[in-house]
Amino acid sequence: MIKLIIAFILFVLGCAWVADWIIFATQKENEQLPWHDFRQKYIARFPEAVQPLVNNAVLITFVCILCFVVAGIIFINQKRRAYTVLAILAFVLAAWQLFSLM
Repeated sequence: MIKLIIAFILFVLGCAWVADWIIFATQKENEQLPWHDFRQKYIARFPEAVQPLVNNAVLITFVCILCFVVAGIIFINQKRRAYTVLAILAFVLAAWQLFSLM
């Protein structure tokens, strides 16, 4: 049961990160910004203690991939159809994050 809770927390953390980025990037006032200004505005949204982590895109992407992969592995080991769907979704999101590194 504790593994399942950890899987849900990791999955939600990864999804929250991806959703936050998509929502921020698609706001009309942000679409017009040059990349440097856009990135600085995005980083400034976070507390100062977290900004160095957010500033390192490769590290935060690997953390996100790790969250999805660990959650997917835990979900796939649960022998229920709903967890299998969550595992597939987690692996697809991990692959999406991996693709974003390229």
